[in-house]
Amino acid sequence: MRPSWAWFYRDCSCPLAQLAASPDLIAFLQALPERRKRRGVRYPQWLLLLMAILGILSGCRSARDLERFAKRHPPPGPVGGGGGSS
Repeated sequence: MRPSWAWFYRDCSCPLAQLAASPDLIAFLQALPERRKRRGVRYPQWLLLLMAILGILSGCRSARDLERFAKRHPPPGPVGGGGGSS
C-alpha cells in the first residue's frame, strides 16, 4: 500500500532531489507545484505555507491561532500574485 503523500511525488514536475537540495525553506516552498485554482487566490502558496510553518513553530495549535499569527505578522510589501487592494 502506498502512503497518502505518494501523489505528490508522482505528479511533481521537478524531481524530488532538486527540491530536497534547496538551501533554504523559501526556495523549497516556491518550488512546490501550485495545486489551487487561479480564482480567489490572493497570496502565493509558498507564503501561506511559510506562515503556517512559522505559526506552528511559534505555538499555534488551531486555524484560529494561525489566523491571528498571520495578522500579527503581515508580509512587508507587495508579495506578488496578489489580488485587490486592501
